[in-house]
Amino acid sequence: MLIATLLVATQMLYVARTPTFGCSSIEEVSALDRLRSDPKAFQTELYEQIFTGQCVEIVKGKVVEGSGSATSPFVLLIDRRIQPPGFLAPLRDFRRFKPVSSRNRIDAGHAAAAADAQKQYALSGIIVAKW
Repeated sequence: MLIATLLVATQMLYVARTPTFGCSSIEEVSALDRLRSDPKAFQTELYEQIFTGQCVEIVKGKVVEGSGSATSPFVLLIDRRIQPPGFLAPLRDFRRFKPVSSRNRIDAGHAAAAADAQKQYALSGIIVAKW
């Protein structure tokens, strides 16, 4: 029970800096990561893994819920609560998402972008479920 509480407490929001992917195993993440230098081979392998249900494609700007992975410090465990057991994704493809709070003073453009990202995250459960 304590371990589950700690895992849930460490969940944070992240936003994808680049188009990326998430997979069900560290081996699949590593294999796809090695293929990134060859875009055609990477895309082919990614779509094969998506077709078999092993991976998902993540668009740039998508907000995900994530935590560090116990298997590797370079991997992020994402969307565990939305689509259990979640997916592993390359950590370097994400940055922490800082939601807008009443204490923050930011310009209107940034506030609108943050609000859109929060809406996207709220809807991501529906989108992922339809995937």
